[in-house]
Amino acid sequence: MDNRVEFVVAAHNAETSIERCVNSLLAQNLTWRVTVVNDASRDGTGAILARLVDPRLRVVTVSFRSRAKASNLGFARCEAAYVCSVDADVVYIKDLFDRLLPQLERFPFLMLTDVPSDGELREVVLGPDFVPPRNSFLFSRKKLPTLSFATIYPKAGGEDTDLAIRLLKSGTRIGAVYGGYVHERAEGRMGLRRRIHFHLWNLITYLRHLDVPMCRQRLADIARHPLRRVVGSLRQEYRRSSP
Repeated sequence: MDNRVEFVVAAHNAETSIERCVNSLLAQNLTWRVTVVNDASRDGTGAILARLVDPRLRVVTVSFRSRAKASNLGFARCEAAYVCSVDADVVYIKDLFDRLLPQLERFPFLMLTDVPSDGELREVVLGPDFVPPRNSFLFSRKKLPTLSFATIYPKAGGEDTDLAIRLLKSGTRIGAVYGGYVHERAEGRMGLRRRIHFHLWNLITYLRHLDVPMCRQRLADIARHPLRRVVGSLRQEYRRSSP
């Protein structure tokens, strides 16, 4: 399995995108297994996954209500040399992993983007231009054997931004490059509890890393327009578009 990839998908109410996501991962030439952690979905996500038949697909159903804990469970069960974390509303349209894996010798953690112009691999640094990972990242289990999200209390964990910042601060080299996917940005309801947790953790992340310009800027943006942020989030939750 030294040249194979395991995909981990944390899915919550992802019925509008999960089938396309999983099928696109199974279509990758180096796919060894796709693990979907179905985390407290109340829509048709579970039923859709149940009708997908492929020996490389593994579905784990949990009620964590935490993307970080769901992803951690998937990571903990991985066996292949390379692991790719994928959002449930991501669809891979190109197969670039035979070119991406060799880059893990230089950068054991790759932030994969959905921007085709990012074809040239660049190093990520904690400067003014730092952009956190968004929808998919790839890492080497050999180079980063203890990789997991941080935890602040038992039912909450750090998201990708905190993970990337902590890795960079520990001296881990991170690269960013086009991953060959599109992000469909599913509009499914997150649930108020999960949404509050999401925003709370982002706020904690920014406060924990005040030495990073991006985090200071995000906090300043929140402070300038707190009510607008709350209203915008509630509109997303109840599927109402802004005027």
